[in-house]
Amino acid sequence: MKMREIITFEETGKSYYKDGEILENMETGEKFILKFGLLHPAYLSEEDIQEIAQDLKETIDNGLKDELKTLGLTTLTTYQDLRLRYLQMTDIDQYIEIGLTDSVALDLKRTQEMINDFQKIATLQMMEKLGVTMQMKLEDELKYNQEMNYIQMVIEEEIIKN
Repeated sequence: MKMREIITFEETGKSYYKDGEILENMETGEKFILKFGLLHPAYLSEEDIQEIAQDLKETIDNGLKDELKTLGLTTLTTYQDLRLRYLQMTDIDQYIEIGLTDSVALDLKRTQEMINDFQKIATLQMMEKLGVTMQMKLEDELKYNQEMNYIQMVIEEEIIKN
């Protein structure tokens, strides 16, 4: 006999048997589909679920502007804008899950913080690798600026690529 995977949600304490995309409540036998971080009755069609998704997306979109203001994000950086467009157009499941379980605006703020941290570390690593030092800045500022511009360009390409 095949062992079925069991999932327990900490928030509710309820346990479910997992069979592919279907979750079966261990107590009641009710079947659900886990989509967008929510349990949907398994009898819903894919069209019904997509309609729910569109409604959820619109709700999140409408609240996003206020969330951004609350966090002091009146304008998005290039990276935040890329992340938002990626979520809204490419990874709608994650966009909705973030919007329902956390905050899209907070996710965008965290994204910028992670990028800032990465840029600092990567800049120092590349400076060391290429031999760019403060001594170089004092001796040949033009060469130093060229090297730093190159480093920043490489880092930006890496961020956008990933």
